[in-house]
Amino acid sequence: MPYVKIYPKKISATSSDTKIYLGRVVYDVEQYGNLIQNNFFEISISKLEKTQNTWLISSIKEQPDIKNFDAFLRALNFYFFRNLKFEVPIVDNLSAAQNFEVDLREVYFSLDSDTNQRTPRYHWNKLEDKN
Repeated sequence: MPYVKIYPKKISATSSDTKIYLGRVVYDVEQYGNLIQNNFFEISISKLEKTQNTWLISSIKEQPDIKNFDAFLRALNFYFFRNLKFEVPIVDNLSAAQNFEVDLREVYFSLDSDTNQRTPRYHWNKLEDKN
């Protein structure tokens, strides 16, 4: 039985320089049937130094108090950049700041109590609109 499910609703970010976006992930979390809605955590999306077009979503400030949150963040990166094939807008100069917002309402991540041993399972196109 899943220990916790995380339902990311959207990722939004604005460029702060040519290699970093700052924003937030809005999500709902369900633990043992109790749903807590409209949580968020602050993120940075940065280009990795060693590769040309590889980006990474990282939690900044305080990350949510969710067991195995790091595994969720790894799976979110995989889903966002590999499954959705999201391409971060390129910023040539700061005067032309870019922003984006991506709706993720059709995906959720199941974190089991032993998730830290493997990547969380994620599912999409199976959710009913919860609003």
